Amino acid sequence: MGFEEGSIILNSENGTYYAGQTIYGKFVFQQNKVKTFTGLYVKVKCFCKVHWTTNHTRRQDKHIVNYTETHESYEEYFKRKVYLLGSEDGEYHLQPGKHELLFDCLIPACCPSSFEGTYGHVRYEIKIVVHRAFNFDQEKKMHIRVITPLDLNVEPYCKEPMQFDIEDTYCCLCMIYGSSETVVKLPVSGYCLGQVIPIKVDCSNQSKVKINIILSLTKKITFRANVNPDTRHETETIAEIKKGPIPGGATRSWMVDMEVPAIDVYNFGFCQYIGIDYEFKVRDIFLRGTETINISIFDQSF
Repeated sequence: MGFEEGSIILNSENGTYYAGQTIYGKFVFQQNKVKTFTGLYVKVKCFCKVHWTTNHTRRQDKHIVNYTETHESYEEYFKRKVYLLGSEDGEYHLQPGKHELLFDCLIPACCPSSFEGTYGHVRYEIKIVVHRAFNFDQEKKMHIRVITPLDLNVEPYCKEPMQFDIEDTYCCLCMIYGSSETVVKLPVSGYCLGQVIPIKVDCSNQSKVKINIILSLTKKITFRANVNPDTRHETETIAEIKKGPIPGGATRSWMVDMEVPAIDVYNFGFCQYIGIDYEFKVRDIFLRGTETINISIFDQSF
């Protein structure tokens, strides 16, 4: 047995913390013989990494050359390194036996939420390192999950009402089939998980075609690269309601309840390379008249 079989044990059984909390942990291992090294330290850090590649072609002399371009970003939000045994210089002789090395680390309140995405991630990493002069270091690491809450009370714009006014004209082969007017109202622009959004829908269809109104809530993740600058997006519909049809020459009104589903909510206010927006979208079945506006979603369960 030895360092390789050691365990990092935390005071959180599931390895989850809130920003602003302190991590208390210990590294436990059994050493059967004297071990000599420079120092043993723990390093805790939070970082964001964005990465993807794109394939391109270019003309070089008389030939077409294929090449790959790497798009990436990296930034750190905090890093703490503490020696538990030894130091940066000299030699330390660890005697045989069972060893429990205690450590702690305060997670700053101004850090983004943990996140894993297709093109990037935000990770909190705990690493135990045995530094050995003139030899490769030995490492053991683990990741923890950190939740940085979003506070609905500090976002005053979330209490403002929202209204969509959509006017559309329908035509085919240069023939006009009339128009429609749709008004959609929401009482506020910020909601909590599990909360029901009461939506008022009024539609006046003065066209010759039947139309349907689609109300949807989408999550849009944006990844930004500063090396070979580029942007990637991922969009997911998390709630959708369809109302109609509304016949030509008719008017319809509804009160619609859309529940905000139970989803993971992230705080990227401190991260410049990954962002998440929640969009409320109103469109008709012909995908002609469309209006989109950002809303805020909060997790108030803690």
